[in-house]
Amino acid sequence: MGFQGCDTAGTLLAWRGWALGDRLSLFGEMLPLPPLPTIQYGGPFGGQSYDGTSPFEELDGREGWQARAGWRHPNGISVVASHLDNRGDRALYDDEYAWATAYDQAGTTIDLGRGYTLAAEWMSGSTGMGPTTGTRVDADFTATYVLLGWRGEAWRGSFRWDDFEVEDRDQTAENNDDQGSAWSVAVSRSLGQEVDGDHAAAAMAGAPTSRQLDKLTVELRLVW
Repeated sequence: MGFQGCDTAGTLLAWRGWALGDRLSLFGEMLPLPPLPTIQYGGPFGGQSYDGTSPFEELDGREGWQARAGWRHPNGISVVASHLDNRGDRALYDDEYAWATAYDQAGTTIDLGRGYTLAAEWMSGSTGMGPTTGTRVDADFTATYVLLGWRGEAWRGSFRWDDFEVEDRDQTAENNDDQGSAWSVAVSRSLGQEVDGDHAAAAMAGAPTSRQLDKLTVELRLVW
């Protein structure tokens, strides 16, 4: 599969480090970067936008690619693996760099029965920008998570462990090493929902035109 618009992948990962959250980034949005000396005015990467980085940009006109393969067993086991390469040329375009980013990714989901599901995913890759000699950024990164989830008639819960790392390889600019781990617990209970509606065309299909449903949902999340 070919794609475009992923040339800035690696910017936040190297210059800010890993982050966990449920935030959605949008096309055309600028995300802030830390005030590192190398990307300030007069630094070796001073051409980088002072406003931050846009996560969806096509800069060098080179199409990236991704290959995926998967397997699913009737007993509830599935495995998927992929390789992605954005083919960034590392050059500066106006005020953004095209990062050369590539990674391998593999994951599995296992149905343990009685409402329990085990999921795990691993990725490992590299990213870099700037000339291949002199001041530049070259870094390797890895991330892994394991999640155990449970779903009953009313209650749902999950326990997740994450481990992540960035290793600075160029030693020519700031130290981009980053390492950490996280534990997450989520619990939710469905108490009911109330819906009252009429749909006249349902009679043409032999279904009732009026429907009522009661449902209330309460959710609790603990993250540390």
